[in-house]
Amino acid sequence: MLDGLELLSALMHVHTSPDDHDDHDDHDGKDEKDDKDDEEDKTAKLQREQELKRQLRRDIALYTHLIDQVLAEDDLNRDGFLSYFEFSLGRRREEKLLNS
Repeated sequence: MLDGLELLSALMHVHTSPDDHDDHDDHDGKDEKDDKDDEEDKTAKLQREQELKRQLRRDIALYTHLIDQVLAEDDLNRDGFLSYFEFSLGRRREEKLLNS
């Protein structure tokens, strides 16, 4: 049986791309960079991090809406969990809707 948090975790795992993880490359050997370039790099990195946080908040809001909708439609006994039986019935119902 799955609850909303487990469904959210599964969605986040499936929809996370390798680009979402920032590989931290240390460039200690590049002493020729001046302070201005370092500040521009820090500013750009901060902007990227802020955009990733905004995107994560949007993604979580979307996933939460989807999960709430799935539970509202498929959680037949309203216990807050989705059993395999409930999941299967919901998927079959969706297939029928798509094929009609």
